Amino acid sequence: MKLVVAFIQPFMLDRVTRLLRQRAACFFVSEVRAYDAGCEEAELVPRVRLEVPVNNDMNAMAIADLISQTVNTGRAGDGVVMVTELSYAINVDSGRRGTEVFDY
Repeated sequence: MKLVVAFIQPFMLDRVTRLLRQRAACFFVSEVRAYDAGCEEAELVPRVRLEVPVNNDMNAMAIADLISQTVNTGRAGDGVVMVTELSYAINVDSGRRGTEVFDY
């Protein structure tokens, strides 16, 4: 299993979530603040954190590419997308475990 994590501009959230609803079994959204030494702004700026758990590498890369292409304006601060291993998951209400958690 993989976890796609993206930090994006808040104004891009609606655009990304419309696409994720069609392609992901579930995803999570959090409001965060970010600091990037490479940006002109030397303060914490608002960002949105998206977390998308997926069952395999191919789905993870497809979701990562989808997010990246959707939020890209060509300007600094568009965001970052990362893919990491997700070692285990449990769906609390259904009791499903492992990759079954994200099978809908």
